[in-house]
Amino acid sequence: MTSLLPERSALIIDDLKFNRTMLRSTLARLGYAVAEAASAPEAFACLDRQRFDVVFLDWELPDIKGDVVARHIRATCGDLPIVTITADTSDAMRARSAAAGSDGFLGKAFDLASVRAMLATLNTLRRRHSESSPPASPAPVAPPAGIRTVLATHASQFPGGLAEALRHCREQLDAEWSRLLSAIGDRQRDIAIRAAHNLGSLAGIVGATRVHDTAHACERVLRVEPDFGQPLTDALAALVTALHDVQTELEDNDDAGGRP
Repeated sequence: MTSLLPERSALIIDDLKFNRTMLRSTLARLGYAVAEAASAPEAFACLDRQRFDVVFLDWELPDIKGDVVARHIRATCGDLPIVTITADTSDAMRARSAAAGSDGFLGKAFDLASVRAMLATLNTLRRRHSESSPPASPAPVAPPAGIRTVLATHASQFPGGLAEALRHCREQLDAEWSRLLSAIGDRQRDIAIRAAHNLGSLAGIVGATRVHDTAHACERVLRVEPDFGQPLTDALAALVTALHDVQTELEDNDDAGGRP
């Protein structure tokens, strides 16, 4: 009799639970048993206990940067395939990922097709670290139009189904927006950068392109501008408009009772 249990296993390392849930749902549909870690120490403990077939590593963890985590995994776990997941898909980011020992690279606007392509690429090109860049999946196929459609695909991962997925997405966006404004008000640049990054990351995963782009524009301004001046004010104005449109969509969908 054919076993119904997954034969492959994956570890997701990401501090945002919503991001982990979305990727876990995608990997489960591809036949993977999935473990999750919200921090680098938690990930290292998982790797000590269990052998995985692949690790998906968020590059912007709050406790330890992705290159440090990747190098530790490479040093302690040998040829275990590592896939960097990040909203930054620039050539410079790809080069940093490759230099740290990552085997693959996946943007945070992923869907089933792009994750499947990434895993197929790893199977074909595994262990070719001598190349100048890691094997990259084709440009991710854009998630289906509309947050509702994207979340409906993963609704089984939420106990309350689609209605809970919509509500959780809205609450996560609200929380990061509030954290961003509070940090800017207190002139806490590092916290503000993290909140803007998380907003962009969440938006990218659910296909909210305008929020993704405007959040990362805010992040860039916070990283390069010496003060909290007009460039940041302009970036925040664009972000709040994008967030308003998305939150309206989420509220309308939630009011609809979570029907597909």
